[in-house]
Amino acid sequence: MTTTKPEGSPADTYSTFEPKYGCMGSSSIRRRAWGGYIERPGYIYAIGSECGLIKLGCSQEPTNRVSAVACDNPSVGRCWLIATRPVESMRADEALLHWCFTDWHSRGEWFTVKISAATSVFEHWNQVRELALNEMPERFTLKRFVAGRV
Repeated sequence: MTTTKPEGSPADTYSTFEPKYGCMGSSSIRRRAWGGYIERPGYIYAIGSECGLIKLGCSQEPTNRVSAVACDNPSVGRCWLIATRPVESMRADEALLHWCFTDWHSRGEWFTVKISAATSVFEHWNQVRELALNEMPERFTLKRFVAGRV
């Protein structure tokens, strides 16, 4: 399903992204990509924790997020930065990142994915992003992508 981009929407084609499954519906991704936020460049990041969960998020200062995450979530224990990736539209890419990792979702922005899988996705983010956005999202699975990389 294709929708018309609202005026002032990001340059990238988020309008064709219509996932059928996941913790976030397509309308939520469009809302995060187009409305309610001023889209700006930044980083998507993965933060590891002693409890084994990985936090996936976005920030303009990802290294500063590590201590904030540890303070905000004392139950996860010590935290460290696993991976970062510069992006043009950090909130929209964060929403897509969460959708890609749906199979490993635990709670909130926390996922039970292996560190090797997370780093592989960050290393190949442009390819993952293109596959998820442009090549029939209902057939795209991150598990299949990661299995070929890890």
